[in-house]
Amino acid sequence: MNHLVWIILDSCRYDSFVQAETPFFSSIAAVERRFSYASWTYPAHQAFLMGMVPHTSPSRVFASEVYKEEFKRWRRRLNIPDLSYSDFIPELNLVLRLKKLGYRTIGRVSLPVLNPYTQMAVPFDDYRLMEDHNSFAEMVNDISFTPQQPVFYFLNLGETHYPYMLDDPNLPRLSGVHGVYRKLDAHLSEK
Repeated sequence: MNHLVWIILDSCRYDSFVQAETPFFSSIAAVERRFSYASWTYPAHQAFLMGMVPHTSPSRVFASEVYKEEFKRWRRRLNIPDLSYSDFIPELNLVLRLKKLGYRTIGRVSLPVLNPYTQMAVPFDDYRLMEDHNSFAEMVNDISFTPQQPVFYFLNLGETHYPYMLDDPNLPRLSGVHGVYRKLDAHLSEK
């Protein structure tokens, strides 16, 4: 079985990514234009944790056919030739399946909407919300592998979600879901 590191560049657009200098990512694999099964962070990550990688959105093809083809790739990714879709039943959860196969499962997330109190965090052996959105370097420093046990790292990068968090009063402040909730609560307390 192979170690697995799944890196999510949260809300990163393909057109922006291909214009950026990405020597690390370019050394891993070719860039493909793909689409998430959901357009918002939390449901998109729930789909990821079902094993549903972003798809190429081919025309005139049912989504179920796309998923079947993508699922076959998990056999190669993990080097588990007999892995089947029925192995995911009834939970439909990649993390639980990997744990049953002997993986240690570790989640590191940058966005508060993915915090450890959500259902998403439950199946992980170790799951943590990072101190701030710009913590990819800290996540990478935390990664370690041993030959005794395969590891699954699930990393959510906030840098690409909030790329303009500059300290400038003339720029709009993107506060994320927690900032929105705080503002809603203030509105609800008004008479």
